[in-house]
Amino acid sequence: VDLILLYFLAAPYFWTKSGELISRWGYDGSSEVYRTLFCFTVMTLYNAVESLPKTIYEKFVIDERHGFNKMTIKLLLTDTVKSTILTILLGGPVIAALVKIMQWGGPNFYIYVFIFLVIVAFLMMWIVPNFIMPLFNKYEDIEDGSLKTKIQDLAKSQEFPLKKLYKMDGSKRSAHSNAFLFGFGSNKRIVIFDTLIA
Repeated sequence: VDLILLYFLAAPYFWTKSGELISRWGYDGSSEVYRTLFCFTVMTLYNAVESLPKTIYEKFVIDERHGFNKMTIKLLLTDTVKSTILTILLGGPVIAALVKIMQWGGPNFYIYVFIFLVIVAFLMMWIVPNFIMPLFNKYEDIEDGSLKTKIQDLAKSQEFPLKKLYKMDGSKRSAHSNAFLFGFGSNKRIVIFDTLIA
């Protein structure tokens, strides 16, 4: 699909058409910011739809065949809608800011873009696990017991500054087991899938 779109120069065609559409709606069609936001929104919606068949096959054929799939079609569609809306709401302002920085930065724009993206990356490292991921999964403190004690002892032996230990309901989507950690400096957290605990 990507090769076909490249061959037929779909991107420049769509960029030109986007300016015409925006002008028709009463906005400045020559504005790079408006056109970029419009193209970004349409491409995000397109990618969400275009990736659905692959995701459905991956979850409901491959994972199902091996006994890993726990997801329903309703949950898959809900996840897709949520993630698409979040991509547009969070990505849109970042894209608009990048265009503005490139216009303002002159020949040294790449330095300002780099600084901006580093700041965004650090912000997202805080925003995603604390505010975005809880929209998709439920996080609970791991109850007191031998597992919690062993993990805390392991963290202490490795000088890992563990502040919180969570259990996540990964089983509502998959039987795969996993875990991850996040946090800054001395404020680190570990999240363990309920499937791994089981």
